[in-house]
Amino acid sequence: MNNFFYTLLLLAISQQSLAQAPFFSYNLYRYNPAAAAINSEWAATMDYNFYAGKTAGFPQNLALNAEIKVSPHGAIGLNTNFYSSIEGDFRRNEVNLSYSHQWKLSKKEKAATLALGVESGISVRPVLYSTHFGEVYNRKNFLNLNTGILFYLPNQKFYIGISSKDMLQPYRFVLSRYPYSFYYTYYEVIIGYRFHVGKKMSLQPNILAKKIFNNLSNNYYDAIDANLQLQHAKWEVGLSYATQNFIGINAGVCIAKRLYLRTSYNYITSRLNQYSEISNISFMLAYRSVK
Repeated sequence: MNNFFYTLLLLAISQQSLAQAPFFSYNLYRYNPAAAAINSEWAATMDYNFYAGKTAGFPQNLALNAEIKVSPHGAIGLNTNFYSSIEGDFRRNEVNLSYSHQWKLSKKEKAATLALGVESGISVRPVLYSTHFGEVYNRKNFLNLNTGILFYLPNQKFYIGISSKDMLQPYRFVLSRYPYSFYYTYYEVIIGYRFHVGKKMSLQPNILAKKIFNNLSNNYYDAIDANLQLQHAKWEVGLSYATQNFIGINAGVCIAKRLYLRTSYNYITSRLNQYSEISNISFMLAYRSVK
C-alpha cells in the first residue's frame, strides 16, 4: 500500500478510535462522570484497546480512571486517556477531574436518583505533520482546555445519561498555522435497560449516541455505539455494533470478588479495510467496591 493510501487509512481509523466505545456500558464513569455519585463507594478501571492490521502504525488507546465517594451525595473522579498511533504520528494525552452530586427525586425507597456532574482538565496533542510521501516538515504541541457538563438518571432497571464534553476545544494555548482536524466537541446520550432472565441472569441493551462537532470545519457528524449484554453474577457475553463501521463480540468474567476482566474483538467493516484487514481488540480490568 502506498504512502498516500496509508495516510488516508490512518487518519480515518484514528478518527474512529476516538469515538468507539466497546465497553461503555461497563464503565459509565468514563463516558458520563456524573455516574460517580451513584454507582460505587470507589472504583478503578483500566481500559486498553488497539487496532491490528497488516500494516504497522495503527492507533492504540489506554484509559485509566478512578472515582471515590467524598460524602453521602458527592463523588470526585480522575479520568485519564492516552491515545496514539504505534509510531507516534497522532497523539492525544488528557487528564480530567470531575465532581458529581446526587439528589433523590422523591422520598420513596426505590425512587430514581438524579446526578449532576462537571468535568474539567487539559489535553496535550503533539502533532506530526508530513507530506503524502512521508517527509516530516513540522511538529507542534497543542495544549487544550477540556470542560464538560453531565447529567445521569438511573433507577432499578433503567438509566439515561446526557453530557456535553470538550466544550472548550477550540481554545488552544499553543497555536499553529497548520490546523489539526481532531478538535471536537461531543454531545452524548447513553441509555440502557435491564430485563431479568431467571433469578441470576439479565439481558441488557445499551446505546451510546453522539453528535460530534468539528470546531475547525464547523461540521457535525453522528455516531452510535450499541451493545446487547447477557449478564450473570460471575460472567457476561455480548454483541456490539457501531456506525463507525465495526461489529464485535465481547466477554467478561469475575476473576476475584468484584474484580472483572473483559475483552472484546471488533471487526472493521469499512471499505478501508480492504487495504489492511483491520480489527480492533480491547481489554478492561475493573474493580468496584459496590456492585
